[in-house]
Amino acid sequence: MRRSAIRVLCTVLSIEAAVRAVTAQTARQGEAGERTEFASPMILESVFAPAMPSHAKDEPWFSIDEYHDLGKYSCDGVFIRKGFDRHANTWERGLEMAVRDLKDGWVEVKVKATVDNPRKNHDKKIVIVLEVLNGSDVVGKAQIGPIKCEEGDESSKQATLVLARETLRSDPVTRMRLTMTTEDD
Repeated sequence: MRRSAIRVLCTVLSIEAAVRAVTAQTARQGEAGERTEFASPMILESVFAPAMPSHAKDEPWFSIDEYHDLGKYSCDGVFIRKGFDRHANTWERGLEMAVRDLKDGWVEVKVKATVDNPRKNHDKKIVIVLEVLNGSDVVGKAQIGPIKCEEGDESSKQATLVLARETLRSDPVTRMRLTMTTEDD
């Protein structure tokens, strides 16, 4: 009887410890502890450039400074960036957009993603799902890819979204969520 009571107590304490370990959260701030390598799927969020008043309306393709930082994050070793120089550790933005006004308050947004698959990382097939967000509401969605990219190379694909002009807000700014998945090809 006493042994079974001890077993029950040990079991209860083990379960409580496991629950605490699962629900514990860690927050870090600053560059030293920032995580940049993720397993598939990787989710990134940023501003949606066509909603910003400063976006280059006259340019056929444009990008913004915020999209440069997307290039530091990898999903199974694959990055959204182009022109990577491994000696200088520099790259160009891998996400570009083109905006065209349509009739009756609609706008067409073309989104081009370039992915960089470093050497010794296997050939990959990449899909990027782009969701346009106002708060938690998804107001547009497109899939870029699948993008086939051999190891040591970069590849690009594009997708088109048609959005109501009124969904592109500058205050608070419309955002986007990129969900990137990869698999060996």
